[in-house]
Parts: sequence; structure tokens; C-alpha cells
Amino acid sequence: RDTIGQMLESVERLSRTVEQLLALARVATGRLASAGEPLNLRDLARMAHAELQPVAEARAVTFSLAIDERPWRLQGVADLLREALFNILDNALRFTPEGGQVRIECCAAAGGGALLRISDSGPGFDSAEGGRGGSRAGHGLGLAIVRNIATAHGASVVMGRSAMGGAEVTLT
Repeated sequence: RDTIGQMLESVERLSRTVEQLLALARVATGRLASAGEPLNLRDLARMAHAELQPVAEARAVTFSLAIDERPWRLQGVADLLREALFNILDNALRFTPEGGQVRIECCAAAGGGALLRISDSGPGFDSAEGGRGGSRAGHGLGLAIVRNIATAHGASVVMGRSAMGGAEVTLT
């Protein structure tokens, strides 16, 4: 049973890696829908929060959502924007220790437009590229995919230290 469990975990990790490589290839080769579709960033943030709340609860992590109620409309490829958001949140939830916090914030950016910020109370980033060390580190694809998806949508990504002491990723 232990061996089968380890094999299943390995298959899940490899499947996730393949999915991320495919997403990275789609963005890198410019195979995005030319105009995308109208989306509401607020709805995307709410959906991600609802889907990942059980993961946070299982890890005993407080998972909060703060949204400015304006409808943050944008043009984009929904699947790719969802992939970017889930990559950031997966990273935050994976590295935040039990009893820690992860927060999603959607509000107005200082220079206009929308800002989506994910903050956590985990160990933070090892480097400006967004790597995190330790035994739970992945292949470093998730945040590279986030950068490429953001660039393809005309957004910027800033990675730094959160007010909670952990990592913070801001998409504007």
C-alpha cells in the first residue's frame, strides 16, 4: 500500500509537470486566442477561493478573500488566467505551514486597472525569480508559467515579501 501510494503521488506530480509544460509551450508559442473573451477578475478570484478552501482547511491554513466589489472586467483566455491564479495559490498553500495564512486581494491598482495580490505567511521566496527551497519544492515551472501568462495578457507580475512575512505575488 505504501509503495502504491508513493507511485500515485509520483504520477500526480509528473502529470502536473506535463500540464505545466504544455501551458508554458502554448503561451511561449503565442497560441492564445487573439482577443480572448470578456472576464471578471472578481469572479475568477471567488471561484479559486471556493475551489481551494478545502485544501486550506485540510492544511489548517486560514484562507481569506478581500475583493473590491467593482466588476473588474478584462479580455483574456479564461483557462490560462485560471492556470496562473491556481499556480500562485498552489504555491502559497503548499509552502504555508499549518496554522498560517493565505490571502487573495482584488482591488484597484495605483495607476488604474486591477490588481490581484496573493500573500502568505510561509517562508517567502529564495530569489527574485520566485524559487522556494526545501523538500516540497517543485520544478519551478508554476511561477514561470504565471509570468508568461501575465505577459501574454499585458499584465505585470511582481514577487516579493508579504506583510505577513511570507511570499507575495502581485498581478497588475
